Amino acid sequence: MNSAALKRWLPFAAIAALALPALWPYTQGWPLTADGTLHLLRTLLLDIHLQRGMLYPRWVPELVLGFGYPVFSFYGPAAFYLADLFHWLGPSYSHAVMAALTLMVVAGGWGMYALAQDVLGEPNGRWGSLVAAVAYLYAPYLLTNVFVRGAIGEVGAQALLPWIYWSFRRVLRHPQPARWVLPAALSLGGLAVTHNITLLFLPPALLVYLGALWWQAGRDRLRLIWTVAAGAAAMGLSAFFWLPLIGERQFLSDTAYRLSAQLFIPENIWTWRNFLDTGFTYTYETAIPFQLGLVQAAAGLAGFALAGRRDGEWLYWSGLAVLAGLGMSTLVLKVWLSSDLLQVAQFPWRLLSFMSLALALLTGGMVRRLPGRRRPGLAAAAIIGILILANRPQLPATQFEVIEDEDLDLASVAQFEAETAGLGTSSTREFMPRWVQDIVLENAGRAMAGTEALTVRLESANPYQVHAVVTSAVPAALRFADFYFPGWQVKLDGRPTQKVSPTTTLGLLTVDIPAGTHQLDISWQGTLLQSGAAIASLVTLAALGLLSLQQPAQRWLGAAPLALLLFGAVATFKPLPGPAMLQQPAQPLTAYGLQLLGLRTERASPAYVDVHPYWQVHTTPPRVQAHWQLRDSQGLAVSDVIMEPYFNAYRSDNWPANTVADDAYQLPLPPGLPAGDYELWLALQPAGADNSAELARVGTVFLDPVPEPNETAPSQTAGAIFDNAARLAGYDLSLNNRPAPLIEPLTVVRPGDVLAFTLYWQPLRPLETNYHGLVHLLDTKQGSLAQRDQLAGSWYGAPRVWDPFRLNLDRYVLQVPADAPGGVYWPHVGLYYFATLDRLLVASATGEALGDNYALAPLKVVPRSVPRPQHQVSARFEGVATLLGYDLSLPADRVRASDRVTLTVYYRGDESTPADYTRFVHIYSPELGMAGQVDSAPQQDLNPTWSWVPGEVIVDQVVIPLAPEAAPGTYTVRLGLYDPAAGGTRVTVFDQDGNPLPDGAVDLAELALDP
Repeated sequence: MNSAALKRWLPFAAIAALALPALWPYTQGWPLTADGTLHLLRTLLLDIHLQRGMLYPRWVPELVLGFGYPVFSFYGPAAFYLADLFHWLGPSYSHAVMAALTLMVVAGGWGMYALAQDVLGEPNGRWGSLVAAVAYLYAPYLLTNVFVRGAIGEVGAQALLPWIYWSFRRVLRHPQPARWVLPAALSLGGLAVTHNITLLFLPPALLVYLGALWWQAGRDRLRLIWTVAAGAAAMGLSAFFWLPLIGERQFLSDTAYRLSAQLFIPENIWTWRNFLDTGFTYTYETAIPFQLGLVQAAAGLAGFALAGRRDGEWLYWSGLAVLAGLGMSTLVLKVWLSSDLLQVAQFPWRLLSFMSLALALLTGGMVRRLPGRRRPGLAAAAIIGILILANRPQLPATQFEVIEDEDLDLASVAQFEAETAGLGTSSTREFMPRWVQDIVLENAGRAMAGTEALTVRLESANPYQVHAVVTSAVPAALRFADFYFPGWQVKLDGRPTQKVSPTTTLGLLTVDIPAGTHQLDISWQGTLLQSGAAIASLVTLAALGLLSLQQPAQRWLGAAPLALLLFGAVATFKPLPGPAMLQQPAQPLTAYGLQLLGLRTERASPAYVDVHPYWQVHTTPPRVQAHWQLRDSQGLAVSDVIMEPYFNAYRSDNWPANTVADDAYQLPLPPGLPAGDYELWLALQPAGADNSAELARVGTVFLDPVPEPNETAPSQTAGAIFDNAARLAGYDLSLNNRPAPLIEPLTVVRPGDVLAFTLYWQPLRPLETNYHGLVHLLDTKQGSLAQRDQLAGSWYGAPRVWDPFRLNLDRYVLQVPADAPGGVYWPHVGLYYFATLDRLLVASATGEALGDNYALAPLKVVPRSVPRPQHQVSARFEGVATLLGYDLSLPADRVRASDRVTLTVYYRGDESTPADYTRFVHIYSPELGMAGQVDSAPQQDLNPTWSWVPGEVIVDQVVIPLAPEAAPGTYTVRLGLYDPAAGGTRVTVFDQDGNPLPDGAVDLAELALDP
């Protein structure tokens, strides 16, 4: 690489390096953010469909507990494709999403550098551009979206914004505007398919900018044409997404609008009291509304003032920052509430994306006019250091997890939806079909269900297609357990039928069946609008590819639209994956109004096999469970589960009559199971009943060998049994994200430390509920220092899908309070029913009852610093501790009988001792007797001597009540330790010269009692 090329690319390498402190939290694992799990599961689902051959799954049939959801038709999918591309390169799903976010953040910094280079110009443009890039990398809202919200789409939008402005500016200002049409179209079109909410705000802001530039550049008509062409190309290549989004929005529920108007917008508006984080270091937290950073705002103002520019372009950027701020304020609240379009945005603080862009660019102006060769560089380094120091993400309250691909599958998606009510991996169900009133069948819906005599013979099926033969003596309505939505195509006897509608409160896809026998074909084909929009995007991509090939200096860029053209053509015209032929039941199975029509199997992972039965619901059944067994050639059960429908996440009594219900169950496979044919046996039974129903053989499945699990054994064993439901096999402890092996006698932790307990569970029977778990850090008197309660396992591995053949991980993160007193604390583990808070009873491995929790090995909290004693003393308790001094607090005027005296004693631990000593304080006079006496364990038994560690400073406060009959006079305050287990033998005390003190006591002070 020559020096010119090195000089050109070095700043981009520097920006990537300077981003490391911003992204450093990712070294701790997957952060638990507000929406991160939603996007992780969407990446998983996209990957599953890509593997099946659905290159653009607008409809995801597995979402909303198997009813389907059009998430990728209304939420920009580009960020998920980027994350899945990383996954295909090898990383796990969670690491792939983090890699995508990392690339987006760095790409945003690169885009800001390119934009600032053009806007700032000389002098010192390179230094100013580097400052602007770092200011954008460390914009608090960008990093909030990464580490607090986990909003991958919005991070992608923030990454694209500077590239959009840069590329369109090039179209208007560069001598060869045609060269920049492709970058402009790809960046703006990319925003449309990445985060359509950000796209709501961009057009007016970008049009004002381009209009001002065009006017200043001499109003060249040809440049205007190229600019319009770039915008049109952006609309064309993204038409496949935004045209159906606009045209088919009418088919969605208006829930999101109502929530925005009633809740989200009013609660997230800026006022004078909440718009600014006034600390030097920005506080990354979930409190709303999200705020502007103090250093961020100050740097932008300073850059505007010091740049020495007052031209239209510079005023535009300052105006954009101001208007974005005003747009989030109470001044325009009525505008937000009066516009359906703005209510789609949900949160006014989304305008921080534009404010952050403008302020970062303005910040680059701080070094623009500095004279000399070294001064600009030194100033830029100082500004960059301040920006990083002030805005780097510090996340003491954020939990981090390690999520393996084995934790993620369709069963975990279903459990997540059921437990969080995050149906469709959406927090507000904003893409729910408008015909769906509830996913629970209401009584009115049940009353609508008839009992027409319908016979269904299901021949083949998959999530996108069903082929069946239906016979009915009279015209009847046949439902399918899928939401009705435009895009489903229904054919009767090979001819499309218009007799399709949503019925029941579930909004189910319903077909009117004429009398007689008919061939029924149902498939997801999408809509004509979707097909037409896709063709428009393909034509645009072809035109952009041809335009790029005509630019000699940038022909290589033509590969991008041509690659997208190829992918889009396959996604548009490739036939649906063919449906699998269903296994017909080897033995008929009809019970509780359900008839098994057939089943298909799928090896979901090496450790599981998924079984997908299809039921004909003749009458709405009671709540039933399916008892599945997988038997080997000898008839022995190798897997045995009892589950409710759809991965143990739905209820059969929500299926209306005359419905074909597609169902799913996950059967765990024992490690080492050899390859071969295995039989599937099934029985239905009422929920909660014993498994006494007779099983019927319903199918077979061939399995490849099951590998041994590659799992790590817990570092600490446990063996506690929780209500004969689950066994706690052991646990790991990490301290500040580093493994913390337990140290004898105690592991030392400090105030502010972050503790992570990873519990290893093994279910002893099929679990009927998703228990919640707890880890509470309790002192010797059961007082709580820190605690964590959550769904046991995780959103991805809830108890109802725990694998009985493997250890199931369950992680709890607790932070020791900054003001935690020194002492010994026990982590207590429990499981409980969330609805009633009733805890499961615990027994040891030998059957000994342990109560409703299990105590792990204790920890020792040692304060980081303690106050110095008011009175210095040098004495040593042999084999225990050194006495450092004491404080003595007396009544304000004078001391009398019946008063209370407070003594605070300071020790420093010298050696570990197994003895549990008692501390005594005597207020004594040989002539007058005992005026006051307290014998107790140090720190009220919260910090017993057996837990003292070398170097620890123990602050022991004791209140001594004076006897009412104490005579006036002078007394001595005496201190000592003794062992009650050894008959009260006192610990030998030595003075500073090593001489033993008489009576094993230290005389601390003289105390005069007044009459």
